[in-house]
Amino acid sequence: MSQIEHLLKGFDAFQAQKFGQKLGPEFKPNALVIQCTSIEQDASTIFHANTQTLLNEKLTAAFVGPYDPLKADSEFNKSLT
Repeated sequence: MSQIEHLLKGFDAFQAQKFGQKLGPEFKPNALVIQCTSIEQDASTIFHANTQTLLNEKLTAAFVGPYDPLKADSEFNKSLT
């Protein structure tokens, strides 16, 4: 269960009904849960992807050093001879 689903689980039927009356008849509590859950999953995926990218960049820099195109070309040319 996601954190948002966990929080919304505490949002009981009475509160949902009261909240729904303010928003009008088109309000559907379940739609709110689905929307919040999908937003959280997207944010989590993006965060994970960015973290992994940063981690890969840091590991590359630690083991290989920062990428230097001139040095890379020079190393590549040496490997050809």
